[in-house]
Amino acid sequence: MLKRYTNYVPVSVSFSKVRPQGVESTNDLICTALARCAKKNKSIAIEIQKHRCRGGKYFVCGKNCPQKEIEHVYVEEEQVFSEKSDARKFLNQVGQCPVQGKYLIFEPGFSVRADVICFLCSPSQACQILGLGAKLGLLQADLVPAISTCATVFRSFLCPKKIHVNLIDTFDRNYQAKGFYQEGEIWVSFVPDLKNSLEGVMKNSPYGDFFPEKVDVYDVLPL
Repeated sequence: MLKRYTNYVPVSVSFSKVRPQGVESTNDLICTALARCAKKNKSIAIEIQKHRCRGGKYFVCGKNCPQKEIEHVYVEEEQVFSEKSDARKFLNQVGQCPVQGKYLIFEPGFSVRADVICFLCSPSQACQILGLGAKLGLLQADLVPAISTCATVFRSFLCPKKIHVNLIDTFDRNYQAKGFYQEGEIWVSFVPDLKNSLEGVMKNSPYGDFFPEKVDVYDVLPL
């Protein structure tokens, strides 16, 4: 039922010791694999220890990229932060993926293997998913300024009772994953248990199937 909240297909992300039969191993980065899976309905495997992007290396395969190196990237190369102390605070806030595996698997739809489920949304679709969360008492989303796109695949491990909202990093939009994302597209992700809970409240939520007939609608001048 949640499939209505994306114009593509949901993406199931899992960490695996083996590459599932029939799933192609590619040289995609995490940010491009997410988009390719959602938009092309294609299953993809990435060998984690061979991932090339330094951001992905640090956040998802942390042993491959020391913190000092990623601080240098953020301050000296991309110039996201003015001071290394700010970069250090940011990295501590974002954290690193706590789950290990040889492969990162991206599958279209809702896979039984899924560790995290990701939706490529418009802002209005993201609003509806977050609105369903309000019905469950989830009144704070997980959103960190300047966060890397690859955080979509692991922030839900660190905040399993929150819906992660990823605005898709400007560097990815303009350079690393140029042409993969349209203006206004964002990622929303959460753990599979939360997906089941969100679907469970759709019937009785105005962000799902419930229509509030008794609510006043006021007359205004047309735009």
